[in-house]
Amino acid sequence: MGKDEDQINKDVRDWLTSEEIERTADYIKRGRQFSQLSESELTDRYADTFADAGAYMRSSEVRIECSDCKSEFSLRGIEVPTSDRINADFAKIQAAIKEMMAGMSPEAYNDLAAEIDDDLDQFRFKRDHVKKN
Repeated sequence: MGKDEDQINKDVRDWLTSEEIERTADYIKRGRQFSQLSESELTDRYADTFADAGAYMRSSEVRIECSDCKSEFSLRGIEVPTSDRINADFAKIQAAIKEMMAGMSPEAYNDLAAEIDDDLDQFRFKRDHVKKN
């Protein structure tokens, strides 16, 4: 892996971490709705978000609930749980994403890639602008 590729990978990891922090801040602002759940209840709720791959793919509410559960685990200092059930259900989501991506037209794929590039560039701009100030 070349130096440019290493920097791109670092930028992507930093961007994803920044997005996770922003999602957690948003979860806190909305009132930490899962704060009263036991760890077991929170784990079940998290696992349930993966149970229906189609719902996960179609519903931003399901993905937000998944993200909120992850944020609650993070705020408690607990690793996001894994289990055979979670891993199997998540594998179905990954397969659905691969299938969707394989079925995309070249134009749609390029549009998606450009959108991701734009988001990464916006992250870099904000990161670099904050560093200078």
